[in-house]
Amino acid sequence: MVWTTLIGYRGSPEADIELLSRIRRIMAPRGKLFILRHTDRDLVVARNAQCRMDTIASDLGDLLVIERPRFDPVTSTLENTWAYYRKKGDELEFLGKAGFRIRIYTVTELVDIASKAGWRLEALYGNLNQDPFIPGRTSVNAVFVAD
Repeated sequence: MVWTTLIGYRGSPEADIELLSRIRRIMAPRGKLFILRHTDRDLVVARNAQCRMDTIASDLGDLLVIERPRFDPVTSTLENTWAYYRKKGDELEFLGKAGFRIRIYTVTELVDIASKAGWRLEALYGNLNQDPFIPGRTSVNAVFVAD
């Protein structure tokens, strides 16, 4: 799983435990689960405090994407809306928008959820170069083993 691709979208730890349990059931004994570049709640809080999440514009050639993230520290949820525009000279043509809501976990919560689903933490890194994980400073890169 890369960058919160599955965990957090269903809205509750119980739903994520069920998801990881299903993956565990089809995994071979001693099989491994990699959760890479996962968003850490402490990192989101630190970034939000430093530079406040605000509107982000991404120019992708003939496409402009306007991103509006909003983090709620009380519910630990991130809501994000992306609006898509096609550039036509100096004009923008609105194409549509998409959004999502995701529950952001601390590394402790993530390990607890995986443990309840039958996974044991084998390694934890701050990046794909296997540097140390630092809460509030790096993403979560976790390797779990099926128990």
